[in-house]
Amino acid sequence: MAWPRIKTLQVTGNLDFRRLDPQRYDENADGLGNIEIPPLDLWHEYGNINELNLLLKTLTLSINLYDKRTFIITWKPGFITDFASVPKFFRGIIDNDDLDLMIAAMLHDWCTVYHPFGNDIQAVKYTNKLFEAVVAFKGHEFKAFLAELAVDSIYGHAVYFSKRTEKRRNAEKYVEFIEIPRHGDRKKVKSKRRTHGRSHINGLEPNGFRLRRSNAGD
Repeated sequence: MAWPRIKTLQVTGNLDFRRLDPQRYDENADGLGNIEIPPLDLWHEYGNINELNLLLKTLTLSINLYDKRTFIITWKPGFITDFASVPKFFRGIIDNDDLDLMIAAMLHDWCTVYHPFGNDIQAVKYTNKLFEAVVAFKGHEFKAFLAELAVDSIYGHAVYFSKRTEKRRNAEKYVEFIEIPRHGDRKKVKSKRRTHGRSHINGLEPNGFRLRRSNAGD
């Protein structure tokens, strides 16, 4: 399996989150309409219960690779992440709250529970290399190298293969993944919806995004 090399990348939408507060559980859902807040006793499946973030607005990441494949990942309001791709013992040099890392960390967080590239060691490596490539594409090659080093660890592999039923349920409900194969490739498109006939994406240009984070009760 060749490692991903990104030709173009586009982010549509903004990182707009609400920080979930385990001490104010009943207030977390204020003003959220039909978005679900999982039971408090299941929060540990999502990561550190004091660092969970609930996505409030739709966000789409489109990645066009040099091998002519395209990945389109759409996160919908209700997706929960702690951005914790990087283990705590690496936080001194790589911080998950770094804006350059947050899109990549959200992608990596989803990949480690949904396994869009498979369930073996090669899939883990590909997921980590994609994480590195997204960070590097924004011009932060050394930071990307350190980030990939942090996630490609015994801890990272253990997280990838751990069973997290509640987190996977959230990923299946609030994330849509479309893979547009390279020309002539007959691989099945991975998506919750059929996408036959969709045209290949070319010429995407990177754009900036901002982070907006509110707290429960705001």
